[in-house]
Amino acid sequence: MDMKDFMNNDKLQWLVDIEKTLNRFPILLRFNEWTKGTNFHYQPGVEIHITQEGEGTMVVGRQILLQTPRSVLVFRGTVPHQMISRSSYKRAVICVNFSNEDEGVLSNLHRLIDYLLHEQKKKSSVH
Repeated sequence: MDMKDFMNNDKLQWLVDIEKTLNRFPILLRFNEWTKGTNFHYQPGVEIHITQEGEGTMVVGRQILLQTPRSVLVFRGTVPHQMISRSSYKRAVICVNFSNEDEGVLSNLHRLIDYLLHEQKKKSSVH
């Protein structure tokens, strides 16, 4: 598949609705959402993208990543990204954005993620 045919580089969008939501509360969750791809976009904070059913290709910056059920991506929302799929897929999206006053919370979240990844690697190597 030629990715150039699917990319909307000339139509990069800042997601104002997500920005407004995150300004009211620092966590946004969209779960069991069926969609057929997204526009090329970006938003504040960190995005956790979980493919639940179906498949597609996620473009994050210059990376091209195949997505299948149970695929999880974590990346900065400010990096332009787009999900490309030939048919509908089900996903969950979690966006997290803390203000400068909450900087300690964000660093603790990063440490928690590092710890969980380390524990996951230990469990994988035991099996």
